[in-house]
Amino acid sequence: MKTILNYLPLAILAMALALLCLAAPKLNAQGTFQQALDSAIQNGAIGGGAWRATSGNVDIFSYDFLYDINTSTNALGAGLIIGGDAMREGHNAAQWNDVKGGFTINYMGNLQAIGLTNATFKVYGGNAIANPHGNSNVGVGNITFVGVAFSLRVYKTVELNLSPSWQTRVGQGVYDRNYAGIQAFLSVGGGTGSLLAENYLYQEYAWEELQPRFDE
Repeated sequence: MKTILNYLPLAILAMALALLCLAAPKLNAQGTFQQALDSAIQNGAIGGGAWRATSGNVDIFSYDFLYDINTSTNALGAGLIIGGDAMREGHNAAQWNDVKGGFTINYMGNLQAIGLTNATFKVYGGNAIANPHGNSNVGVGNITFVGVAFSLRVYKTVELNLSPSWQTRVGQGVYDRNYAGIQAFLSVGGGTGSLLAENYLYQEYAWEELQPRFDE
């Protein structure tokens, strides 16, 4: 029997889309969609993680999209998380959470004190609701998590994020345990405008490929 918790991840997704659209300054549909997509790329990261239960033979593999609503160096920030995960006990068939949604609170600082001018760290915590697959025999899960993320700008606006983290899961039967894990996320920054004419990578390509033609 479905409860309101089953629909909470979808509600969070709808809220995220609404926030993206409200952040768009243009009123026409095409402009609003473009700005929303730009914001999702500029402020978002995609990736996943692997988790191991601290007791028992249970593993979880997650895939997520992270969106920063507000983040700045040496200040508190907030974000949303949308994704899913696969849970497996021993050699049994995996149980899937098709939709997972929640929020994060974070504090971001830089690592300039140790000479890393292109790196930052983020201490975060949050909560998410996981909605199991229709034929799953597990219930709706509540996930509380904390972690530390280290971000390294590897090229131009491209950042690699690595995060050791901890989660506690309840409401999903045998998977109600504590887990330690590692997550990896990739963000390109800059938005769709940057991925086109304004992107550093594109500018570099355009200069190398087009500039010689103007010199002819």
